[in-house]
Amino acid sequence: MEFEKKPTLKIPRGEIVKLKLEKVKPFKEGSSTFDGVTKPWFGYNAVVGSKEFTYFASQSVHDIIMASNVRAADEFTLELRSERNKEGQQRSMWYLNGKNIYQYQEEDQDNQQAISES
Repeated sequence: MEFEKKPTLKIPRGEIVKLKLEKVKPFKEGSSTFDGVTKPWFGYNAVVGSKEFTYFASQSVHDIIMASNVRAADEFTLELRSERNKEGQQRSMWYLNGKNIYQYQEEDQDNQQAISES
């Protein structure tokens, strides 16, 4: 069987994409430099519907995947929202299953506290 190059998954701002990861651990990690700024990336094999893709996640997407405890083959949604921070400035925030990284971190802290109190 010939090697078949998978298309690259791009998730546009404001669009909710339902996907599954083949593995939660990236198949490859690296970094790219644009305008003097180096940013890490993480390569995942993803499935949307029945189509296979390669998805190069940013550090923030990788972090939310890790914080959410998503497992391989779990279907979840990923969305990039535009919102305002406390200072009123526009910023982008990733949401996995409708929650952002801070909500997952808060849940984790609550769970850790409940475990330590029992």
